[in-house]
This record gives sequence, C-alpha cells and structure tokens, in this order.
Amino acid sequence: MRRDYVLLTIVALVLAAVALWFYSNFELREEREHVGFQGRARTDDLLAAEQFLKRTDTPVKSVDSLLALQDLPPPADTIVLPTPRRTVGAERSAELLDWVRRGGQLVVVTWTLTAQPKKTGKRADQPKAPGEKAKSGRDDSSGKLPPALAATERKDPLLDPLGVRQYFNGFDVDSKDYVPADVVINHIPDFLQVAFAPAYRLADTSGKAVASVSDDYGTHLLHYRIGRGGLTVLSDYNFMQNGHIGKYDHAAFLWQLVHWNGHRGRVWLVHSDDMPPLLSLLAAKAWPVLIALAVLLAAWLWAASRRFGPLQADPEPVRRSLREHIRASGRFLWQQGHGRRLLDSVRRALLERLDALYPGTSHLGPQALAERLSELTGEPAREIANALAEDTDHNEHEFTRRIRMLENLRKAL
Repeated sequence: MRRDYVLLTIVALVLAAVALWFYSNFELREEREHVGFQGRARTDDLLAAEQFLKRTDTPVKSVDSLLALQDLPPPADTIVLPTPRRTVGAERSAELLDWVRRGGQLVVVTWTLTAQPKKTGKRADQPKAPGEKAKSGRDDSSGKLPPALAATERKDPLLDPLGVRQYFNGFDVDSKDYVPADVVINHIPDFLQVAFAPAYRLADTSGKAVASVSDDYGTHLLHYRIGRGGLTVLSDYNFMQNGHIGKYDHAAFLWQLVHWNGHRGRVWLVHSDDMPPLLSLLAAKAWPVLIALAVLLAAWLWAASRRFGPLQADPEPVRRSLREHIRASGRFLWQQGHGRRLLDSVRRALLERLDALYPGTSHLGPQALAERLSELTGEPAREIANALAEDTDHNEHEFTRRIRMLENLRKAL
C-alpha cells in the first residue's frame, strides 16, 4: 500500500513539472492574419474611395461600366474612368471629349504602352536627365516592349489625339527605394505626396498639357484643358484603390482630382470595363484560329460537293409477299369482329373440294359428314365435328385451332 502512495506521488510530481515547464515556455496569443478584402470590396477596388468622398459630402455614385452612363451626366459632373476602355471606340471617345468641352471633368488612366524611343549613346558617368532613373543591370533602351507587355500596345482613340504616350521604365526598377512624388499644382494649396507606380511614365508629345506631376521615374499625371472642361490622364490609379488610399496623401489627392479648379458636381466612379462583343474579342485575340477554321470549312464544303463515281440507282421498292397480305387481311377482319366470316369461308372451301372429289358427300348430316371425313383423312371424327360446328362462341385460340383443322382436312383430301 505504501509503495502505491510513493508511485502516485512520483507521478504527480512529474506531471506538475511538465505543466510548469509548458506554462513557462508557451503562452496563448492572438494573431491577426490578412485574408484580403471581403464582400463588395473584393470586386470594387474603388469602394474605399467612394466611402471617403461620401464622408467629405461629395455627391458620388459607383457604376459597373460605361454602359450605365449611356446618356452622359450633366457637364458639371466628374467621371473617373480608370478602366482599360477596350470597348470605347472612336464614336464613344468623341462623345466623351465633346462632354468635356461642354464643361465636364474626365479622369482616365492610359493602358496603351508605346515602345521606347531609341536613345543616342551616353557615357556611363554622364548625369541622368530630369525624369530619368539610373538603371542597374540590363539595358531597356532598345526600343522594344517586354514580351509580356508588347500585346498591350494598341490604339487609344481618346488619348491619341492629345499626343499622350506611356512608356515602360523596365523590370529593374527598385520600388523599395521609391520616394513618393511631390504634387505641386497651382489650384492645390497644400503640399501633397503621392506614390505612383514607378514602372510607368507618361509623355506629352503635343505639349498641350497645362499641368503635370513628375518624380525621378518620369511624369505620372497630365492635365489638359479642353473647351470649358478638363481631362486628367494618370499613369496608374493604385493610389485610389482600396489597399492604398489610406497611405501618404492619397485620399486628399483624390479629392483634389475630382474637384479640379473648384468643380463641385457629382462624381461617377466606373470600377470595371464593358465586356467586348464575342466576335470582336475573337477577331482581336484568336484570329489565327478563325482563319484556320475558315480554311477547314472551305475544304470540307469543297470535298462534300465532289462526287466519287457515277450516281447509284435508287433501290427498287420492297414488295411484300402474298402470304403477308393474306395474314394482314385476316388479322384485320378478326380485330373488326368478322371471325365467323373467315371461318365460313374456310369451311365452304373444304365442302366444295369434298363435292368435287366425292359428289353429294357435303349434303350428309353433321355427324355423318364428320365420320365420312374421318374415314377419308384419318382425323378424329369428334374434332372434325367440332371444327364443322357453326356456333360463334369461341376465342382466338379456338378460332385458330378450327381454321387449322379445316385446312388440314382440305389438304388431306
């Protein structure tokens, strides 16, 4: 008994030591893990911008695409259109520019990359020009776009008339050392800092821009005065997206953009692009496949229109045998309730043959006739008498048996 107490004491001490060690080396801690945006913020990257403008008493409305603005708003309003505008053709672009001339404010992002202009040779120790960032590693001045981005170079009917060009600074841009751009514009009284994407820069080839924002990587904002309105072109819109609007002076800069020169109308945020028509999408992205399918279709039609050898004669119509016609006629009469008529016909044929071979025999009485036919054919007289009976109470099986007996008698004579 005492040994058991000692053993229990040792076990309790070991458990106490393990528990003390565990609580001395571990603690319960709550950690926050980023799971991304939820709800509407997953699909609307301008949701935070919309909520911010609402809190500043700015009339704002978010729409899915330009289809919701088929009839453009009053010229006192501002449209923020950061989408690629792939379905905005020349006609729609002309409508937007006419709306700007009447006093509207339009904020867009350019998505059309232009190949780098070829540069003349420079010494490695020559100072960089304003807007040019020193590069380390490979040379991006060859005039060619990166393979992954070359497909994005396309016509922009909205910005091409203004001479707006966008260039790719290269893959070796070090964003860790990036310093936000200092925004100094006449109508903005405050000093603002905005972080633009350093990989892209804008160029005003027409020289018509009345305001711009630049940093060491190039120009990121161009503003054009068109008629009574204005058009603002951005190299990117990361600063107004959900995850970045709270950094630096991004929120204040957005407010200044939509209130350029005291503009006080409603702000329309377009957060997605229209879906291009299927045929246009196929023609732009899968035209080799369409050409191959057209060639295959033409080849198939040509092959299907050719005849190999002479025409085959039409097969002769199938002619049914006489037995099939007789069987079909008999089944039809039976289904119409004319079974007695069929039985009388077979009985009459038997008696006519009997008179032809044995004159006067058919005038015998039923029993005598059955016995006489039994002598001539060897069939039982009782079954013969049953087959010759004129009663009509019989089923399909009995009818078939009688017909078979009468035919056997006629063939046996």
